[in-house]
Amino acid sequence: MTVLALTGLALLLAGSWRPAWSRDESATAMVVGRPLHQVWRSWAFDPALEPFYLLVNLWAEVSMSEFWLRLPAILATAATLPVLAALTSRFCAPPAGVFAVLLFVLLPTTSRYGQEARPYALTMLVATAAVLSWVTDRAVHGWAATLRLTVLLVVLGLLHAYALVLVLVLLTVALLAPETNRRQETVAVLRAGVLTVVALTPFFWVLSQDPVGDPNPADLTPVNLAVELLRLPAGVLRPPAAPLVGVAALVLAACGVVVGWRRGGRPRSGAVLAASWLVIPPAALCLGQAARDAPGLIARYWTHSLPAIGLAGAFALQAAAILVVVGILGLPTQLAIRSAHGHGDRGWRQLTALLKQPELSGAAVLVEGSVYRVLVANEPGLANRMPLVLDPAPSGRIHPAIARPASVQFRAMASSYDVAVLLQNRQILLTRTPHDGDFVAFRAERKVFSRPAVMCNFFGDGLGIATTSSARLTPAEVEHLIRVLTEVDPQQVQCVAAEGG
Repeated sequence: MTVLALTGLALLLAGSWRPAWSRDESATAMVVGRPLHQVWRSWAFDPALEPFYLLVNLWAEVSMSEFWLRLPAILATAATLPVLAALTSRFCAPPAGVFAVLLFVLLPTTSRYGQEARPYALTMLVATAAVLSWVTDRAVHGWAATLRLTVLLVVLGLLHAYALVLVLVLLTVALLAPETNRRQETVAVLRAGVLTVVALTPFFWVLSQDPVGDPNPADLTPVNLAVELLRLPAGVLRPPAAPLVGVAALVLAACGVVVGWRRGGRPRSGAVLAASWLVIPPAALCLGQAARDAPGLIARYWTHSLPAIGLAGAFALQAAAILVVVGILGLPTQLAIRSAHGHGDRGWRQLTALLKQPELSGAAVLVEGSVYRVLVANEPGLANRMPLVLDPAPSGRIHPAIARPASVQFRAMASSYDVAVLLQNRQILLTRTPHDGDFVAFRAERKVFSRPAVMCNFFGDGLGIATTSSARLTPAEVEHLIRVLTEVDPQQVQCVAAEGG
């Protein structure tokens, strides 16, 4: 198991510092390196992750490099491997633990979140450790076993509150496939669950006062559910082979559950555990979204269930050939995850480099939504060029919706910049370039920067360059700017001169 852990660590380390900060990671990058009394101001990013932000801020006392900030996720994922192997060996012969670990490592999602400065790799480790603790102690009915499980569940809830649906998983296994006494196992889970809720009640109360989460979860439709289920093992649904590896992993897990169930005894209990661990979290969170509009149809919220695919697949992996198939299908996605855009967002590093070009070095940078966090995370100096953004953690800057044209902030922007770069955070098809009407979020700003010059489809986002009337560009300058922008990546960036520019 040590060899497997080290192998997994080496795989995750490969290219772990290469991808640009993603939208999800940007909040982490924005809160590190600040005095602890200021870190609490990051509550506005997502209060549910405040314990993680505090931990990563302490970790950043050593270094604030991308590699160092991503290292806890890398180490946590590597540590999950021997824990998963030990868990699998409780239900199968020891070689099955090796298969479970290899399958887990081959899943692109393992690489995706095993390289991100987010809490999901830690939740995978703690969730797997909690399941192993319960499986090991399920025949032990003393308070020591209850407290061991409770501590792990409390840590899990602090890392990601939604991951506590794991209690429902353990309860289901105790009821449907007990190894000893159904009543005693059920009582043990309920006892640990109640203690966990009591311990976390203050935390839950604070979260209820200011819930954030993902503000735009997908609608609850069969198609969206299928897409998110494929994201669970595939991480990102690109390149084209990514959905195939998602299908292969889920089918393999389903086959493993059937095989384990047919064997009876301990394998049957393991099959129920794997099935419950895979099905209950998505089902429970989707029901929560349907009932209360709480974000639930989001695959990364189910990441703590990913080890269940390894556990379930181990029952069906009678030959290494199946692993080879999964590995080959997942290879393109594994390589994509380790690329500059591997964490699901594209073009951030190119954009920050582009904004340093002489033609745009003095331009205001105006972005829609929280994209500014990603840009500042990849290039902190850009904060000085974003005059109208909301940044609640470090400085409480002004949001465009608050800074109306009559405000001091808006007048200061109008008098300080002749050129503006507008980034519309509404993905468009790469087959078309945006037009002036696409930039509806910047109605007020466009009254200042009234001369559209260039419109670009920048990695699927609308990017516009506009000037004040007194600083309008000549046709030759527009053509030069188009050439500079397009050269960033001719396959992903298309630009045209704006009508009337």
